[in-house]
Amino acid sequence: QKEIAIQEPTKHPIEVYADEEMIKTVLRNLIFNAIKFTYPGGKIDVETIHFSEYILVSIQDTGKGISINDQKKIKKRHRDKNRWRSAQNLLKF
Repeated sequence: QKEIAIQEPTKHPIEVYADEEMIKTVLRNLIFNAIKFTYPGGKIDVETIHFSEYILVSIQDTGKGISINDQKKIKKRHRDKNRWRSAQNLLKF
């Protein structure tokens, strides 16, 4: 048992126009990863912030986080993917 405290937002209905199963999958993955990488006795905070046209869901934990080197790799992969998409769009007629 890791004895992790999970602080969740107050339970009030939130209506959004989205793919319900996809939202459940994304949130489940984020929360499972937070649990997996949080040290015993750690804490996970789940927060929702309502804006006029969207809702921000924040999941923060006291885990070790992603190393600087891995963060750079992720950012590079994301930039490369966006460049590829831009190049594809230029080729469209």
